[in-house]
Amino acid sequence: MTIHDLYCDESGNSGGNYLDPQQPFYVLAGWLIQKDQRFKVDGIVRRYLKEYYPEKTELKGAEILKSNQGQKIANQLFHEVGKLGCVPLYIIAEKKYCISGKIVEAFLDSEHNDIVLPVFSWMNGVKKSIAEIIYNDCPQSIAKFANVHNNLSIEGIIDVQQTIISELNNSGHYKIAQAISGSSGYMEDILWEETHSLTAMKNKALHSLNLPTFASFIQLSESFARKVGMRKVRFFHDETKQFEEAYPEAFNWYRKGGKATFRLENGAEIISGFDSLQVFKMVKSTDTPMIQLADLFASFTNLFATRIYLNKRISHETIEFGKLIIGGMLASDNEVELKMNDTVTSINFLNTLLESVGLQVKIPNINRNTGIERYLSK
Repeated sequence: MTIHDLYCDESGNSGGNYLDPQQPFYVLAGWLIQKDQRFKVDGIVRRYLKEYYPEKTELKGAEILKSNQGQKIANQLFHEVGKLGCVPLYIIAEKKYCISGKIVEAFLDSEHNDIVLPVFSWMNGVKKSIAEIIYNDCPQSIAKFANVHNNLSIEGIIDVQQTIISELNNSGHYKIAQAISGSSGYMEDILWEETHSLTAMKNKALHSLNLPTFASFIQLSESFARKVGMRKVRFFHDETKQFEEAYPEAFNWYRKGGKATFRLENGAEIISGFDSLQVFKMVKSTDTPMIQLADLFASFTNLFATRIYLNKRISHETIEFGKLIIGGMLASDNEVELKMNDTVTSINFLNTLLESVGLQVKIPNINRNTGIERYLSK
C-alpha cells in the first residue's frame, strides 16, 4: 500500500480577537506528498536552509518573507518541491466574515429561535447569503459581536441582537430581521452557548478560528485523498501547546465516527468515518523540514491575502506566489468535485483576490433575496 504524508501549519493566529486590524486572516496550509518522495523534499528544504540561512535552525515564514529576496527563495523552493509531486492544500478564513457567520449561527439556530424551522440547519448556502449581507450592511453588529465574544454578558448579547435587527431593517432586509427577532426569548441560552466555547475544551480551544478551521482542513484533506485514490494518509501538524489535546480529539472524532457522508444544500460535504486519513501526530518544526515548508506556505498565503485586503504595495514575488494560490482555486475538476482549498471569505474580497493577479473572473454576487422566509414558521 502506498502511503502519503500531509504536513500542515498555520498563520495569523490572533486567538479570540477576530478584528485584529493587522491580522485579518487565519490560514491553515500544508503539503501532501507520497512517503517515498518525502525524504527527497526533506533534503531540498535542508539544502535551502544551509545555503541561504546557515545561521538559522529552521525556515520560518515570518522571518524569511520580510524581504523580496526571501520571497524569491520561497517561490524557488515551492517550484522545486512541486516537481516531486508535492500537492498544496489550504484554507483561508477572513475573520470579519467569520464573525458574520457566527452571528447567523447564534441568532438563527432553530433551538434558540421561535420561528426558524429545524431544516434551516442544513441550508448552508442560505446561511452564507445572510452572512454576506451582515458583512456588508451591519458594521456595528459585527464590531459589537466581536467585542461580546471576548467580554460576555447578557446585556451585550441583547444589544447585539437589537443592533442587528435595526441595521437589517434600515438596509431593507426585513425578513432576515424578522427571523433574528425570533431569538428574543433565548438570550440566556445564546449567552450560555458563547460561554460554553470558553470551557468546553481545554485552553479555550473553541474560542478561536483554529479548531473549526482544522476540522474543515481535515474534511478537505479526506475528501481529496478519497477522490484521488489515496488509501493511507498520515497527517502531521506543528506542535502547538494550546491545541495539543483538541486537535487529536477532533481528528479522532471524525476518523472513528460512523461511516456517513452528509451533503449540505449547497453541495458541501461532511464526512464521518475516514477511509484515507488514518494517523495524526503533532511534531516539532525544528526536526521536521516539511513542517517548515508548510509554515512558509501558510505565511506566504497570509501575506498575499493581507496585503491585498489592506490595499498595500505587493511585490512581484508576492504576485508570482499569488498565481499559485489562484491557480489552486481554479484548478478544480468539476466531474469529481476535486477541491484542494477553501476560502471562507466575502465575495468582494474573493473578486479582489482574483483581480490581483490579472484575472477578471467575477464570482457571482450572493442573491440578496435569500429566501429565508421559506424556513420560517407561519
